Amino acid sequence: MDKESRDLLIGVADLIVEFLKERSQEQKKENSEERMRQFEVAKAIELHEAGVVWQCTQTYLTANTFFSALIGTSYIVRSSDQNNLIILLFTLVGIAICVLWFLSYERLSTYYRFRIAEAKKLEPYGWHIYSGAAEKLSSGHAPVEVGGKWFSLMGSPSNLTVIRLLIFVFMSFYIFLASKIFLPFLLC
Repeated sequence: MDKESRDLLIGVADLIVEFLKERSQEQKKENSEERMRQFEVAKAIELHEAGVVWQCTQTYLTANTFFSALIGTSYIVRSSDQNNLIILLFTLVGIAICVLWFLSYERLSTYYRFRIAEAKKLEPYGWHIYSGAAEKLSSGHAPVEVGGKWFSLMGSPSNLTVIRLLIFVFMSFYIFLASKIFLPFLLC
């Protein structure tokens, strides 16, 4: 191969390398922009799911509060077996509401945690909205320092755990009342 052909071939190869570098940079930019759009969408979906979890909790909390008030007023003025039957009916409905609340809450909170994991996966490096110190603080296992200030959630239950406890309290209330009404009939 002569010198002129070799130089031409080297020139073409350099052009191809330069073209590929530019194209790679363009693709990285497009991928970066696309990844940022995906992160924004994932973050918006996660916030929506958080809202759904709290709306569900508010709805069931309202229903349980209503039934507890009905049971409480019926229990105070109770004077007959018919009233006991009404209290027992309200109590059974309350138990059913608690079971539905627990089942839907577990499903929604699992989906919420899934959406957080998706957003964390797409989070730009170094942002720490879902990862790093934010994740460590949220887990409640260790205090974190940000900007010279320390933050700690150690020893305090997560909001998701508090809701489970609230469901347990309502369920215990209903079971206690049902047993107070049912046991005398069973012992006779």
